[in-house]
Amino acid sequence: MSEPTPRWRWARWMAPHPTFLHSGVARVWALNGLLAAVGAAIYLLWVQHAPGLDSPQRIPWWVLAAMFALAEMSVVHFQLRREAHSFSLSEIPLVLGLFFTSPRGLLAGQLLGAAVALIVHRRQSPTKVAFNLGHFCVEAGLAAVVFNAVADSDPIGPSGWVATFLAVTATTIVGAAAITAAISLSEGRPQVQAFPQRAWFATIVASANACVALIGVNIMWLAPQGLWLILVPAGILFLGYRAYTWQRQKHETLQVLYESTRVLQSSLDLHSTIRSLLQQARQMFQADIAEVTFFPTSKEESALRTTLGPGERIVPLVLVQLDPTEGVWARVASEGEALLLSRPIQSQKLRNHLAQRGIRDAMVAPLHDSEGVVGKILVGNRLGDVTT
Repeated sequence: MSEPTPRWRWARWMAPHPTFLHSGVARVWALNGLLAAVGAAIYLLWVQHAPGLDSPQRIPWWVLAAMFALAEMSVVHFQLRREAHSFSLSEIPLVLGLFFTSPRGLLAGQLLGAAVALIVHRRQSPTKVAFNLGHFCVEAGLAAVVFNAVADSDPIGPSGWVATFLAVTATTIVGAAAITAAISLSEGRPQVQAFPQRAWFATIVASANACVALIGVNIMWLAPQGLWLILVPAGILFLGYRAYTWQRQKHETLQVLYESTRVLQSSLDLHSTIRSLLQQARQMFQADIAEVTFFPTSKEESALRTTLGPGERIVPLVLVQLDPTEGVWARVASEGEALLLSRPIQSQKLRNHLAQRGIRDAMVAPLHDSEGVVGKILVGNRLGDVTT
């Protein structure tokens, strides 16, 4: 066959790659484009022409940007099953911006502040940065539209309170819907069943933040020199979120330990016991892969390995050949100590070896009996991008 002409090469290069078009990343980028288009439409049709409230005090947009950046840097992460839910105090600068900044300043402040926090501090991937900024843009514009449509000539009275909660609730539901859509598109299957719980939890947090913000609004409207007083309830609220998540994680860990002990004591079937323990290990460490490997007792034998994950995939008790130059099993066996391989794994060779097995971070611990180390257990691929 003759060599393709340059024109054919160009056409083939320009043609969309079917694998990328059907991948979760491409679908999320399509959602990002939709969010950007909706946000731009809200801005062009309403935000750029809206004057905002005639308040006695004004907050410059760059001060608002600093407040949004600080809020997005102080995020509380809450792991629920296979997802990591994040929430912050961002409703406080949002509400202050609705009262004391123009809609254009509110939008600019939120986008700039969030961009600094997401890129510089939290180091999110380009896909996540584009998604978060997209739905922040939609939320800020929607909040300004709802708030100014409901608030009347007495914004610090009941109508202002109702307008604030309607605006915050609308943005919360839109944000929860956008996150649900992104997860569904990324995984290639609907995740609608998780939306009610996600929206309900986010609404509770947002409402609490809005209450603190309204206290700050009244202080700044009537006595701006005392605005610093809002730092006390805001700090207490943030510490309360942290304490709640810590206590919940501690409770879940103790529950998993109890369940693991119960499984060991109640089951006599080896296969079901191993599977149950691997499932408990995955749940305890919020991981997607867990496996146990039993070392051979002689040079003529092979090792036995059971792997659970990704998902519900299980490979029970298969024979494997262990190469002492690959992986970390030889180190675990010789030293008898556990290893933590944080993401990204520092060793290039080890990172490539584990990547071939679909593992990007892991914990590996030895299994002991009366004669020494008889195997190892591995828990890998921490769920979510929040922690390793």
